[in-house]
Amino acid sequence: MENKSTEEKIFDAAYREFVEKGYEGARMQAIADRVGINKALLHYYYRTKDKLFDAVVPRIITQLPIGINNILEKDYPFEQKIEEIVHLYIGFLKKNPLIVRFVLRELLNGPDRLAKIFVEVLEHKDNNLIARLTELIEKEVQAGNIIPIKPEQLIINIISLCVFPFIGRFMVENIILKNGGTNFDEFMKDREKEVVDFILNAIKP
Repeated sequence: MENKSTEEKIFDAAYREFVEKGYEGARMQAIADRVGINKALLHYYYRTKDKLFDAVVPRIITQLPIGINNILEKDYPFEQKIEEIVHLYIGFLKKNPLIVRFVLRELLNGPDRLAKIFVEVLEHKDNNLIARLTELIEKEVQAGNIIPIKPEQLIINIISLCVFPFIGRFMVENIILKNGGTNFDEFMKDREKEVVDFILNAIKP
């Protein structure tokens, strides 16, 4: 088995183990079993669970910021950038539904560990996503294209509108959609447009 393929298999197995069980519930032996190798070989690549966690989680978290940065680099109108960011964000969560549960669990059980990784990813000099979003929003405000709004408020509005249905999925499915004849996937398909329209209408001057 080549080193590269072994490392990739370890990463994939560790990703599933951490996302499904969280840091506290994940076991190195379980990861080794998923890969089909012995625990000693796993420790050859990653000597501790901490080191493996620190290697895996940034690669999970960076998927979304990379995509958003790609959108910000495009020569699109502000409204189109907001629309694409919302579609990307919701699409990512639809494809990776366990990530929301993983992040919430880790923030409850060991917030310092995950917060440190988030800061490193979001404020990296090559990626500084929050700074780029802040600059973009401030320019739109100064140009009179949108209402005066603090960038952090608009950023939180976008995140919360995209993320909440996944956090409260049980409530959405079993209470809100119970008698509506709409399943969660159909609801989220409509939700993407609703979120975009809501945000853009809210910031119109």
